[in-house]
Amino acid sequence: MLEVISNRSWSLTGNKECEWISADRKEFLNLGGSTQSTLLRLKASPNPIREVRNTAIAISGEAGTRNFTLSQKRAKPTVSFAFEDRNRYLDPQYFSSLGGKRWGKITCNSSWTAEIDTDLTTAEEVSLETSSGEGNLDVFTVVVGKANLDFDNTKDIVVRFHMEDDTEGTISFKQQKGSILTFEFMGQDCNAKNWLFEGTNPGSSNKGQGSFFTPGKEYELSYSATTACYLYSSGMQCGSGASDYFELPAIEGKRLVRITDTDANGSTKPYICDRNMNPVKGGEYNSAFTKHVPFTWNLEETLPGERYRIVSGHTKTQRINTLELEYE
Repeated sequence: MLEVISNRSWSLTGNKECEWISADRKEFLNLGGSTQSTLLRLKASPNPIREVRNTAIAISGEAGTRNFTLSQKRAKPTVSFAFEDRNRYLDPQYFSSLGGKRWGKITCNSSWTAEIDTDLTTAEEVSLETSSGEGNLDVFTVVVGKANLDFDNTKDIVVRFHMEDDTEGTISFKQQKGSILTFEFMGQDCNAKNWLFEGTNPGSSNKGQGSFFTPGKEYELSYSATTACYLYSSGMQCGSGASDYFELPAIEGKRLVRITDTDANGSTKPYICDRNMNPVKGGEYNSAFTKHVPFTWNLEETLPGERYRIVSGHTKTQRINTLELEYE
């Protein structure tokens, strides 16, 4: 704000290239010759850059011109995180209880370093693939290496950023509680295969009966496949026979109550059965099952600690993108 004292009319001129300063008036008319005091209110738009910016204005009248230089402080450091806008079968803000990766774009107007906030993070074996940068970063990846075995509670992941001017910021995630297991065979964005088990993907020669174990052997996914069982380019593939199946993990003292299956094939006729191949109530095949659309079975009368199977039901191949299991 400027106080302009004059006994003549005056007008405001300035740097025509400047778009970040505005004034509540451009001129003041004084025809009587008396000395008058007028407040000139100047408003600056927020400075988006990390540099001081300057401009000049001038007040002109019959007696001449007075020049003023205006400066605005550089922008305060800020940081934000966003996921690419796309269709997904999962909430990318939540890590699977099995662990995994999440990635998104960092938007920052300063240099930065990043670290896991160990005081606020309750998930285990959390790491960053990138720990420093200058400004924006298109792919910032957070990794959770250990499963959450707490059946009732989610866990927190907090990343702390240290920026210029001793400014800090945080981004936060959750890890799903242990009662919900999500096998993300095609990863966060459903476009790249994601091996979730110990060892390496066995390849197309693997068939018959066998098991895969998550790191640490917390959970076992078994299979029976007349032809190949391996992680294919469009999902976790199991055989091509009507009786081929995936056998799902059991949790001691807990029963499986929900299965949500997103399959890349859709030409199978899957249903849920027990280990004796007896159909489970609530697990019947439904014609609404189709490819790339999550389909849910809400199971009834399942037993604690028992394993259940997703059976192909047709001479086609299961190719599961994402498989979510809920226990209670």
